[in-house]
Amino acid sequence: MTSFWSLVYFSVWWKYPLLLLLALTIWLIPIASVITPAALTVAVAATNPVQWGMFRVPNVDFLSLNFANVQALRGSFVYSSPRYAVDKVVAATAAQGSILPIKPPNGAPNASWALGFAGPSIICSDLLGSTVDSIQKNIQAAVTTDNCETAFGYIAWTPSYILSGSAYELYTMPFVLSPNNTSYSLKDGSLGPRPLGDELPPIPATFYAATYPNMTAENGFGAQGLGCKEQASGGGAPLQNIKVIQCELHNSSYHASFSFINGEQTVDVTMDKAPLNSVLPIFVLDMTSAYGPLANYSNDKPIPVAYKTAEVETLSYQAVMASFGSVVVGTLWNSQGSNGGILANGTSVMSTVLGEAEELGWMNDYPPKNGDFIATLQQAIASEDLGQMWNGLDVADDVQSAIPFKVALESLFQNITIGLMSSKLLKPNVSSPYAPPLTNVTFPVFQTVYVYTPSRLWIAYGFAIFFATTGVLIRLSSIFSSGVAYTNYFSTILRTARHANMETSILPEDADGKDPLPKYLAKAGVLFSDDYVGRERRGTSWFGDSKSPGASSRLLS
Repeated sequence: MTSFWSLVYFSVWWKYPLLLLLALTIWLIPIASVITPAALTVAVAATNPVQWGMFRVPNVDFLSLNFANVQALRGSFVYSSPRYAVDKVVAATAAQGSILPIKPPNGAPNASWALGFAGPSIICSDLLGSTVDSIQKNIQAAVTTDNCETAFGYIAWTPSYILSGSAYELYTMPFVLSPNNTSYSLKDGSLGPRPLGDELPPIPATFYAATYPNMTAENGFGAQGLGCKEQASGGGAPLQNIKVIQCELHNSSYHASFSFINGEQTVDVTMDKAPLNSVLPIFVLDMTSAYGPLANYSNDKPIPVAYKTAEVETLSYQAVMASFGSVVVGTLWNSQGSNGGILANGTSVMSTVLGEAEELGWMNDYPPKNGDFIATLQQAIASEDLGQMWNGLDVADDVQSAIPFKVALESLFQNITIGLMSSKLLKPNVSSPYAPPLTNVTFPVFQTVYVYTPSRLWIAYGFAIFFATTGVLIRLSSIFSSGVAYTNYFSTILRTARHANMETSILPEDADGKDPLPKYLAKAGVLFSDDYVGRERRGTSWFGDSKSPGASSRLLS
């Protein structure tokens, strides 16, 4: 019972099966003390009740005039461009791909709140059919006039109104033919279309983007070798696999949940599936009175009856769209003069998180190695043994380009909208009549708690109770069957060994009982006598005369 290793002998199992069962139950009971602490886990939880209050939280004021530059021109005011505060947020968010850091109320490290507001969003969709065919022919015509020495991998543009004969029409092609019909150029502008009065139907702010994953020539030097001129003259288009998307500006309902835990920011953003309305860009603000274009007066009264808040909101939305367009709109191309390297004209899309999109990711490692043709120094070094041309090791580019471009565009624009809250100039002025109300903010206080799974504890304690009960039942069964009970008192040991007979005598030097046990004693046999007659004569019994008598003494206990 005191040595677990004695149970490994098969002879013990065979001779003393009941003793084996009792020993196993005793040895298995301590397992509960191991499993029980293992069932406890340390977690961080908020105290209850949670502190809360009404506070001013970071927000964005789209009724602010800090979004757009609006210039005075001949008695009117004309939209010109987004302000630098907007450009900073757009550039920073596009570069890192996530919402910019926002300061919680009172600088609290732990805080959470929810906001619902209307803000700008874009909805992108794939173009199909004849529209794509027309765009592809327009790009092919532009490449053909350049002697097929330019190959485009990415083109983004905005629509505009052009004069066709005696009337204006909406032009959605990327390239415009020069007046002398000798060359094509990409239409400029990051916001379009620009409305031309009331004679044309208004169009939401829009941009287009076309990607050509296989547009660049195989040898990495322009479009030579693709049969550009021959196929173009025959009505064909060698530049295949074009993908075109259209993105429109909308006013949408945002629902944002902000959470700060130990200063770490987490923002969950959702939008209603259906937008509130499309956003039609405004370029000219006509004077409606002597006091400017934003106030409505009635009967020349000195106090306006209303203000044109919708126009101010539109100016803010289109400023964000224009700043976003300045990142997206432009071309990525190569030619004979670029030695196969990709050049950018007007766009910085590859310097942003959009460059990791599925349709653009291939340009991060362009031009590729084609057979024995080596296009870059990196490819030349990689083709030789390590240390022969260079002994340095670079970090491998393992970015997976699996996000569709249109999804990346929508997600980035959404992050930009939320990130506008990080700009001091774009936040609401609390003294403005359009300032949002106070928001319910909770300030949880976190502490370390112990969490346990009841089922695990029941299993541990259940086994302990089972083994303990089994041990008690085995002992009771032994007492009832033999009519004898023993204790571990010294008197019991002394009485038991009193009449024991050993096969050998104990030497005087071993009579003190110190360890280790001599080998001759370890191998010696011991015979214990059992004098039932003597016990019967003493008249002591646990269970009466019908049982085998047993004796017990507290003499030396």
